[in-house]
Amino acid sequence: MKHLFKSLMANNTVVAIINIVFGLVLILRRTAALGGMIRILGLLLLVGAACYALVYFSDEEKDVCDLVMMIACAVVGLLFLLRPAWIVNLFPVIIGIFLIVNGVSNFLQTIRQEKKSGDHSRLVMLIVSAAVVVLGFVIMFHPGGTMNALLLLLGIALFINGVSDLYLGENRRKKNS
Repeated sequence: MKHLFKSLMANNTVVAIINIVFGLVLILRRTAALGGMIRILGLLLLVGAACYALVYFSDEEKDVCDLVMMIACAVVGLLFLLRPAWIVNLFPVIIGIFLIVNGVSNFLQTIRQEKKSGDHSRLVMLIVSAAVVVLGFVIMFHPGGTMNALLLLLGIALFINGVSDLYLGENRRKKNS
């Protein structure tokens, strides 16, 4: 049991170091890190396309869904590999549109529920829904700055988490020795 615990502590150290490294990469080289992540996702999508191809071509009963998924994964995977900068620019717009649609939908649902129930205590939900819509517009019209800030915050959080994990792990090792 003690060996298992030591092994888990060593893995925590590895995870902490990975967090610190990824945190520093995101802090110092946000654009390159994001492009790299998109390329990795592109490779994973191509692997997924290959899996769908194996299923489609090895199965006697051809399922059109497998063919469609194979083509979609291949096209999107190639797009992610060949045009990562385009994906980086498009991603905040997609997120912005999603937030706007979701915020408006939540706002309308809250108003409908208020009319049906006569309960006027849903002001907080109306405010949150409006804030989501505003955030969606901010992300859409200032995608670079928003994405840059989010990646910076993520990098700082990963770095701090990694450092605190290393510190706590070292204290545990001292206490157990």
